[in-house]
Parts: sequence; C-alpha cells; structure tokens
Amino acid sequence: MWSSIKPWIQLGETASVLVHHRGARLFVMGNIGLAPFLYHPQGFTPVSKVQEALAAGGPTRRFQQSR
Repeated sequence: MWSSIKPWIQLGETASVLVHHRGARLFVMGNIGLAPFLYHPQGFTPVSKVQEALAAGGPTRRFQQSR
C-alpha cells in the first residue's frame, strides 16, 4: 500500500492523530490505534512531541485545558 501512495507523501512529511473524547478531553495518539499505521518506514514521520511520547512508550498523551 505504501508504495502506491508514496508519490503523494513528501520526505519528512509529518502526521498526528488527535482524538477529542466526548467533547471534554483531547488526546494525541502515540503507539495505539491508527498512529502506528501512519508511522510506517515508508509513511509519515511523527511530530517531535509525538516522537517523545513514542520514546517514552506511552500509548496516548492527554492535554489539559488551561484556565
């Protein structure tokens, strides 16, 4: 599959998977769900903050709303 879409993905192009859960919580997916599929060697590169989460081994990272 990756070879067929390779012409549309630029070298170093990034992608992230964000989930807005029940309108209350925001998560970025690390090594769970769709994210590992996107971060294939012939696919996308995770952005730096997602790379940190992957290195830490966390499946997700939750963002807190600042008040």
